[in-house]
Amino acid sequence: MSGYGGGYGGRGGGGGGGGRGGGRGGGGGRGRGAYYKAKYGGGGRGRGRGGGGGGGRGGGGGGSYGGSSPSAASPSASPAPSSARHRGSIEDLETLLRSIEGAPYPAYKQILGSWEGVARPAPAAGGATSAGVPFTFTVDHVQGDAYAAPSRCHVTVDAGAAGFPPSLAVNHTRRVAAADFVCRRFHDAVSAKGIDRAMSGGGGGWHGAKGGDLRIEQCSQHILERTACSLRGSTLEARFTVALPARGRSVCGKYAAEVIGLHLPDVVGRAMIHASLDAASLKSHVQSAEDQECLRAALGPAGLAAFVREGAILPRASGASDAPMEGSSAVPFRSPASLRRTVRLPHAGAVTGMAVPRGVTLICGGGFHGKSTLLQALQVGVYNHVPGDGRELVASSSNAVKIRAEDGRSVSSVDIGAFIQNLPGGRSTADFSTADASGSTSQAANIVESLEAGADLLLIDEDSSATNFMIRDARMARLIAPDKEPITPFIARARELWERFGVSTIVVVGGAGDYFAVADLVIAIDEYVPADATARAKAIIEETGGAAAVLSDAGGRSAAGGSGAKPLALPTNRSPAGGFALEGKTHVRDMHRVTGFESLALDLTGVEQLVEIGQTRAIVEALSVLTAGGLGATPRGAGGASSRSSSPSMSEVLDTAERMLDERGVDAFKPGWFHNGLTRPRRFELAAAVNRVRSGRFKQLGVPSERAAGAAPAGSTLTPATPAPVAVWLDE
Repeated sequence: MSGYGGGYGGRGGGGGGGGRGGGRGGGGGRGRGAYYKAKYGGGGRGRGRGGGGGGGRGGGGGGSYGGSSPSAASPSASPAPSSARHRGSIEDLETLLRSIEGAPYPAYKQILGSWEGVARPAPAAGGATSAGVPFTFTVDHVQGDAYAAPSRCHVTVDAGAAGFPPSLAVNHTRRVAAADFVCRRFHDAVSAKGIDRAMSGGGGGWHGAKGGDLRIEQCSQHILERTACSLRGSTLEARFTVALPARGRSVCGKYAAEVIGLHLPDVVGRAMIHASLDAASLKSHVQSAEDQECLRAALGPAGLAAFVREGAILPRASGASDAPMEGSSAVPFRSPASLRRTVRLPHAGAVTGMAVPRGVTLICGGGFHGKSTLLQALQVGVYNHVPGDGRELVASSSNAVKIRAEDGRSVSSVDIGAFIQNLPGGRSTADFSTADASGSTSQAANIVESLEAGADLLLIDEDSSATNFMIRDARMARLIAPDKEPITPFIARARELWERFGVSTIVVVGGAGDYFAVADLVIAIDEYVPADATARAKAIIEETGGAAAVLSDAGGRSAAGGSGAKPLALPTNRSPAGGFALEGKTHVRDMHRVTGFESLALDLTGVEQLVEIGQTRAIVEALSVLTAGGLGATPRGAGGASSRSSSPSMSEVLDTAERMLDERGVDAFKPGWFHNGLTRPRRFELAAAVNRVRSGRFKQLGVPSERAAGAAPAGSTLTPATPAPVAVWLDE
């Protein structure tokens, strides 16, 4: 691939295999208790480590993704599935599966372990004459019965032997992008063969055919680090599930042999051998991700908060689809001349677009003209997008956070005094807690918590904000005296956030012209076309008394802190103080809803920058690790040390989580379990989840955040094997 350099590092390790199996697991024999043995796994207690759990050698596996999550789990305490044993060839596995046809379901436990096979490129790629590529198929966990969560498996190939260019492994961005591409092709191959659909026939019901489907995680429009597929060193790995087929509770070994022995090697050949892939598409995929990463890294040094490429397609196909809108309805983005800048990217070359400077920016315009569409593109501008998405070179600060009101959310020990004071009954807002926040208190808490996590760009849409938190006009100020209004609206703090602490804001407003007084830039959108309206907006403010008059009307509290308003300060450090441990099973119902936190739901509906359910699953696993011994305690093997080992701050907890992810990948929170459904979350979404655990409690440490004005959080500790390419602004 042109533009690449370097080579493979040392042979990358996958996740570690399990310890010893479950000893001589109980047989799945018939006779007294056969029904219960068949139903619950047929396993005896077993000897040695690893526990019982199933007939046959190797014992049983535990849990499954989306299933149970042991309380107070830690990397060292989590038992790993027994999947490291070498068993034979794929042909041997086929023979074994056919031999257990009709046996009680626990007989499937016999397939645990690793099996060697050979894959060949797809016929269109010359597979008929090309040499085969060895691969290893490993069964990591066998489900207890046909109704349980499907069995977990993975395949590994040597990337070099499979023909992948060594240059794909020279930095983290390339490895993630290459794995993302392979994951999509694996999914396509499985779908094309129809093996992602369960068996049917036999009239259904108890004795009907069930299972048999092989599935890998479906990727979103974003290029993300996932456990479903990874490139580590020279090892390319794909993880997936197989619902081992059955009739009633009897093994359908012949069909399982067909799926695993016949179809799986073909899928591996089509998705994990370079000769089978469209080399130009792979190259474009990787280079596009690297360009986006470089563009995002270049924003801060250039004094920019965001960038939108000329010609970008921002609208989506529908409210239920994140794919780009197609046809004449999709208006390509056009940059205002005054905001147009050009950047030279490593692969795309010179790219022109709208550069949004740091500071306070307004996006204005009539209803349905595209204001929120632009903001929504910016809020996912923290991620890399697939080629053809339309938002490939729409980039925002990596530390951008979407802020909104969340009526009813819980809040624990947050200092919201800069925005809200003098609550009825003398209730303090310097250490504010509630189980049922209002729109304004929840939005204030969201801002403070985001700053605590290291946000340097706030994205706000008036449509999802509390009106009384955003603005207060002169007429209302005359009716309700300032000393009777607890809220200092955001308009009175926006400039202070920027000028004192380097925190930028991009706000969508359609009905609050007072914001012209605090804006550095006003973008007006007319029929999806933006224009720089800053000069006209400032003139309007001067015609109506000037900025000072507008801010004075905002509840009588100016940005300087008039009428007793508490001066804006960096958030006080908080430390998690308990109540975050996961009890029993946790279930990730969808991207924004988790059950199992002491029988209470974790509602992440207001966390809009979650983009895959795998991120939510990873957050749940992170909580189970970080809560071991109390949330914030540095887990064994996490690396580094907390500067306050007794009471680590929330920021230190997040730094620990990021360090674990950097060092061990998304498996860091569930090592050895070979989860196929985890996606790396940002620190901000992890923080948002921790802050929304209703049983969780924080305590204030009494010292301000150590975060310097405008400084980013600690961030990634990844060191690329080769110097990372950089973007260069051509108009400086």
